[in-house]
Amino acid sequence: MPITRLAPITAIVLALANGKALAEVVSETLYSLQPDGRHYLLQRSIRSDSPIHRFHLPQGVGRDALRYVSPADYRWEAHDKGGETIAFDSGSFTLIYASRFS
Repeated sequence: MPITRLAPITAIVLALANGKALAEVVSETLYSLQPDGRHYLLQRSIRSDSPIHRFHLPQGVGRDALRYVSPADYRWEAHDKGGETIAFDSGSFTLIYASRFS
């Protein structure tokens, strides 16, 4: 096999050998359906050994929809083309927000 074809394979092997490529992540998503059957509360939790995490909220879910955020120290980022992101200086977070099925 020519050396030029080995380069991508070598890069993949090195990435997999790196401990950070094998980081453990636990993700939980819980829906609590409201009595009307259209609205819900969504709890989203991620636990990982990552030093930071960014969570992209679904379109139409804004700051006023948030019911709970942990850790309480986070950055709110609004995007010019719509959509918003919550950035944490931690790989683990939990948030609860209200929304509705379309």
